[in-house]
Parts: sequence; structure tokens; C-alpha cells
Amino acid sequence: MKQINEAFKMHQNETIDQWIWDGESIVDIENFSASQKLCMLNLVEQHFSQGWPESVPEDYRGWVFGPVYGKGDDCPEGFKRMLHILAIDQAGKALTLQGVCDLYHGADGYKIVVTTAPNAMAMAEEYCAVANA
Repeated sequence: MKQINEAFKMHQNETIDQWIWDGESIVDIENFSASQKLCMLNLVEQHFSQGWPESVPEDYRGWVFGPVYGKGDDCPEGFKRMLHILAIDQAGKALTLQGVCDLYHGADGYKIVVTTAPNAMAMAEEYCAVANA
């Protein structure tokens, strides 16, 4: 237990933003978030909004926007899905920020989802393919 505590101990003047993830496991990010008494969504939104891009293949970095769906003939807008692959660990797990935006009301919602790297990249490719069609 002491070893785990040492891994998340921060120096007196260090801020959460200065924490460096070693890329080994998504679980380490989850544990760090818990050690700071933050939910994963707050950790990402408040301190690591770009995620850990060095762990993500360049073609999959940043936000990917899917197609608009739920748009009817009498409806001016619909819903748009969004995906940001935040990190990929050495075991092939991906930490993603997934969201949906109601274009009519201008409201959006997000959640953190842990999935496999191939699944996250396939989702990004699907969003790009449909949005660019």
C-alpha cells in the first residue's frame, strides 16, 4: 500500500496539472483521480482537457464529431455524437470522453468511457466516414 501511496503523492507546491502519467495503465489515471477526490470527468475537464495525446496515435488525437442523427423533416436540428480518445495504455485500453449535443437546444452531455483501443479507433473512423460522406 505504501508503494501505491508514493506513486500518487505530490510535492508540497505541485498542482494536479503537473502530474505525469507514465502510460502504463488507465487504472493509474483512475487511481490518481480518486486520490485527488475527483471524479474522472472532473479530472479531465478541469485539469487534463487534452488528455495524454502522446499516448494516442496522431491520426486519432483531438475531438472527432459524428454525423447528425434524429433529424426529421419537421425538425431543424438533431443530435451529434462526439468522441475524444484521451489516452491509450500499454495494455491496449483506451480512456475516452464521449458526448452528445442536442443541436436544437444547444445542450450537451459527456461521460468518461474505458474501452479497448481498437474499439475507440473504430468508433473514430466510423464517425469520420459517416460525417464526411
